[in-house]
Amino acid sequence: MIRRYSILGLITVAVVLPAIFFLACSSGGGGKTVAPATATVTLSDPPTCSSSNSPAGPFSLISVTITDVQIHTSASAGDNDPGWVDLTPALKNSPKSVDLVREGLITAAAGQCFLATLGANTNLAPGSYQQIRVFLATSGSNPSCGSAGPNCVVLATDPNNPKPLLLSSQAQSGLKIPSGQIAGGQFTVAAGEAKTLNIDFDACASIVTLPSGQFRLKPVLHAGEVNTTSNAVDGTLVDSETGNAFPGPAIIVLESIGDGGAFRRSMQITPDASGFFSFCPVPAGTYAIVAAAVNNSTGKAYATAIVTGVSTGSSLGKIPLVASSGAPGSIKGLVTTTSTTSTAIVQEGVVLSVLQEAGGSTFTIPLAAQVPPSATANVTTAPSSGTLTCPANTDCIDYTLSVPGVTPTVVAFTPGTPISFAGTAGNVAPGNYKVEAVANCSAPQNASVSVSPGVASVPDPAPAINLTGCQ
Repeated sequence: MIRRYSILGLITVAVVLPAIFFLACSSGGGGKTVAPATATVTLSDPPTCSSSNSPAGPFSLISVTITDVQIHTSASAGDNDPGWVDLTPALKNSPKSVDLVREGLITAAAGQCFLATLGANTNLAPGSYQQIRVFLATSGSNPSCGSAGPNCVVLATDPNNPKPLLLSSQAQSGLKIPSGQIAGGQFTVAAGEAKTLNIDFDACASIVTLPSGQFRLKPVLHAGEVNTTSNAVDGTLVDSETGNAFPGPAIIVLESIGDGGAFRRSMQITPDASGFFSFCPVPAGTYAIVAAAVNNSTGKAYATAIVTGVSTGSSLGKIPLVASSGAPGSIKGLVTTTSTTSTAIVQEGVVLSVLQEAGGSTFTIPLAAQVPPSATANVTTAPSSGTLTCPANTDCIDYTLSVPGVTPTVVAFTPGTPISFAGTAGNVAPGNYKVEAVANCSAPQNASVSVSPGVASVPDPAPAINLTGCQ
């Protein structure tokens, strides 16, 4: 019997009208027919593992075995509550293994959005669905993983040695996408409607490297309805002075308003050699495009470029990045995890985000200097060892993040009008940031710093971030 664990994925649930009907009684005693929907589930993942120096970044393969996808109408439904709808019943007996990196690169190069079909023609009643959960196998075969198990990663530097991809304990009941991570708060299917629901799986950003050298999946899920005939957002990053692509790493993040009213990552990608990028498929809605880059030739960072008011199906044209006066600045700090129930040392996976205000809103600032570039950084606290000394009764991790030492440039997108940051904020030092730490055991905590080009933050180190209540 296969046990099931949940995973991130860009899963598309295409809702189509079947030829059968459900019978519902009217208040007058007569009957009326209500057309149900059926669901076809596909999997997709943008090639976010790439970097400017290596098309695969640190991973040449991330292979997972999916055993089920379920959906529920209630935002508060528990793991064992009735009402969960199985969208992929065939996967229970025939789990599907998907190589997210290699297949993602191939489909992106071919202009495609989807990697695999997971299920088809499953009945789905009309209604509003507010939770989704996806499961992974912990046993069985995966041709890509060999003896590493059903889920694995392969490092680009060690291509013949698959390593197991460990799953968090909370995945046993299915890692969920709550209503707060679904565009509009819910996915609504009316009788007779045909819709597509997408779940974003940012494969590489979801993998944490443990101090032991093992790899753990720490998924972050987002979902939303997609228009299959107009589902992309694209553009080209260029240097504002030369008009050419820049010789250095870059990261573009598609962001929507999330927790705390800040713009949070929905999807992320790196551009090709010409600076071109395309997000596909994109859930229906309005977004901000946030881009950051470093010029390897000059060593200078670019001011973070923010384009607001971007709707699904938009083609942005050229986005001119404005060079700062120097190299990225650095933020160094410490994150600790403690337990409120005992003095036991607690190891915990932590997601670090860097937030910055611009144009009256707060945005997640991409970390272009990372390898590969990413919107956030995943770290894991550990006991004191070597040069790392943790406060008593805690686990900890020290971090270093590189960000532009200037304010962002920001402009609202107008279709048909070239993007220009002239007259907007940007290239003004220093930049004010908040480093935010999020773990399963604690509410988000943050530390405020000021960063100038090429130097350490003020204060240095940043105030320690303490996460409590861990188990």
